Formats: sequence, C-alpha cells, structure tokens
Amino acid sequence: MIPLLAEEATSEAMNSLLREDREIVVWWGTWAECTVAISRFVRINTLNENDEATARFMLGLFAIGWTEIASGKLWVEHEGSVLDPQT
Repeated sequence: MIPLLAEEATSEAMNSLLREDREIVVWWGTWAECTVAISRFVRINTLNENDEATARFMLGLFAIGWTEIASGKLWVEHEGSVLDPQT
C-alpha cells in the first residue's frame, strides 16, 4: 500500500497494477502499518506536511473500498476465489 500513498521506486508499477485491477485485499493490520509508515516517513523527512496529509487522505479513500482479511483466517472465499495465506 505504501507505494500507492507516497512516492517510492515501485510507485509507478503499483499504480499500473491498480489501474488494471481496482480491487484491493489487505490484512487486518494494514491501516495501522500504513499510518506507522507514514509517520516514519515524516520523521525521516521523506514526506513533508502536505505529502503526509495527502497520504493519510488517500489511505482513507483506499480503506473505504478495500477488502480486509481478518487475523487467523485460514481461508476466505471472496467473489468466487479462495484465498489461502498458507500457500
């Protein structure tokens, strides 16, 4: 998610993937992990205040539409596909 929120080496590739497939499936801790990463980028001066605000806003927009996989689930059926984190 971070390359979609802040400019990184892989941002262009991730944006291309997102254009091809708009569905985002994340693990239950993604929101927390992203907010921590954004804060870290601010601390190390990778993001300024405007970039931070934009990244947090974008995270909120993505979170509205993403599918979140709960902790401890061995598999989840999602729109006919079986997701198995053990494979």
